[in-house]
Amino acid sequence: MENAKAKGRAVPGECVIACDTVVSLGNEVLGKPYTAKKATEMLKKLSGKTHRVISGLYVRVRGKETICAERSDVTFYTLSDRQIDEYVEKFRPFDKAGAYGIQDGMVVEKYVGSYDNIVGLPTERVKEILSEVE
Repeated sequence: MENAKAKGRAVPGECVIACDTVVSLGNEVLGKPYTAKKATEMLKKLSGKTHRVISGLYVRVRGKETICAERSDVTFYTLSDRQIDEYVEKFRPFDKAGAYGIQDGMVVEKYVGSYDNIVGLPTERVKEILSEVE
């Protein structure tokens, strides 16, 4: 939430929406891997397990700020080393928290919560906030 708030406050305007998303497995936060090696390591950790996707959300409309968080739980298929290598090569997920995108359709078996949150912006929550302001 602090990252989302910092991003949002750095932008002028009457209506600002900012978000920052992390993936956590137990007590470990999995950020953006930036390299194929790190992406492979992260995907191996997530393989066959359930993890959390948490997005901090900042919305400012006409000076009124709202800061909140959205959580979704995601379960990965059990992935072979070959599947992981193919995923990393095909999708190059170096700029994605947890080294994956749910929209790629190859690694996620199931999820509970907001799909859009897992993509990176909990649009349902944004709509709720904006409807309260208007």
